[in-house]
Amino acid sequence: MKTKDQNKVKETNPFVNETTGEILNENGILYVPGHPKQYRFDGQKGKVNINGEEEIGNSITIIPMAWRIFNEKMFGRDKEGVWAEIFFMDDENCVSSIMFNNSSARNFESQIYKAFYKKLSLTDCKITITSDPKSNDKGKYYVALFKIESAPIEKVEALQKFASTNPIYRMDTIIDENLGFCSPTYGANLMQLSA
Repeated sequence: MKTKDQNKVKETNPFVNETTGEILNENGILYVPGHPKQYRFDGQKGKVNINGEEEIGNSITIIPMAWRIFNEKMFGRDKEGVWAEIFFMDDENCVSSIMFNNSSARNFESQIYKAFYKKLSLTDCKITITSDPKSNDKGKYYVALFKIESAPIEKVEALQKFASTNPIYRMDTIIDENLGFCSPTYGANLMQLSA
């Protein structure tokens, strides 16, 4: 016969070593699958921020570990738009994502083809993202511009190794099974997880 204490389920945190209190990660990389750290491009201000709160400037340089382009109604918008999401490792070794839509997403997509004709994949490149001011009858806005160059091979290999063994994706952007146009490293093992 079990006692009351034996029937209790021990509450655990899957991200913390219960013995040492150390945060669990792979080679110093922090990532909760499906929930990367979120960077945002603010098209009204032309600035990049973290979670819509901490502004970090009007440019960012990243090395993508995975990317995806898709059409969808996102974040409560009425109209379907073109979206690009890019996954990268930030300076704090956190798997992170940044999203772009419409003109900025199309600008990102054009870089895929530029890289291809240089015999590269975007996951082989360092990308500097800046903002370009525009205006229309509704006012001033900013579009993201992307400049690519080759990234250090050892960094690319480390990111690709991680991405090939971990499902790199954002849970809140997967609406259905149509993932769109994506890098081979996007969502590695993702379909196996949902099966």
